Amino acid sequence: MSVFGLVLFFLCIPEKWCRKKTVPRSLHTTSEERETISEIAKLLKFQCVRVPRVVQRSQGTGKIKDRQRNGRPRTSTTPALKKMLKQKIQRNSQKSIRKFDKEQDVSGRTMQNLVRDDLGLKSYKLAKG
Repeated sequence: MSVFGLVLFFLCIPEKWCRKKTVPRSLHTTSEERETISEIAKLLKFQCVRVPRVVQRSQGTGKIKDRQRNGRPRTSTTPALKKMLKQKIQRNSQKSIRKFDKEQDVSGRTMQNLVRDDLGLKSYKLAKG
């Protein structure tokens, strides 16, 4: 476990946050065993403002990971579709996005977003003449 994880494991939240407040290492500590937020931030090498947020998150969820987001999950742009589309584009780069989206039964806008945003490609039409 990293220093970051170890420090967060022993922290608990004081009532009000401020730069000079102290953070107890555990629930059963004396005042000599406390560290200030700025000391913890220096130890972990990040901003003082982030210490309380991370501590709150770890106490609320028991983990340091991000919480699950609200909203409808993306269903049509699956990793399998991205991988398949990338392979097909590498095989035949002259094929249009419209033909790809009809093959996969996905909307044209979804396919454009996949190509542009997820794959980082720019679609264009060759000029004839």
